[in-house]
Amino acid sequence: MSLNYNIYETYKSQIAQNIIDTSAYKEYGYSDKQIELEIEKNQGKLSEIYYTNLKTVESSMEEAKLQIASIDAQLAAIDTGKAEYSIKASTSGVLHMMADYKEGIVVQAGAAVASI
Repeated sequence: MSLNYNIYETYKSQIAQNIIDTSAYKEYGYSDKQIELEIEKNQGKLSEIYYTNLKTVESSMEEAKLQIASIDAQLAAIDTGKAEYSIKASTSGVLHMMADYKEGIVVQAGAAVASI
């Protein structure tokens, strides 16, 4: 979301930079028709700024959605793969852990985690 906020702040800055002061045009001797043409050109520029920033926000949102979908797929793969692992002992006896394992620790497949 901070990316969208930065885009918004940039948009506000770009709009502020393109505000027309008609009195400056009058001081330079522009006719009312010329000033109106400058205002129309400026409206086109403001529209371009608006749509460019809108497209940027839409693209960043689509990218975020794709990242979420990718993470969801990875989580689903982890849940599916988790059921495939089991711990089997070759004999019975007292189990001695080789380290202090906690829930959520990742152990390499085939690694010895305890001895009997």
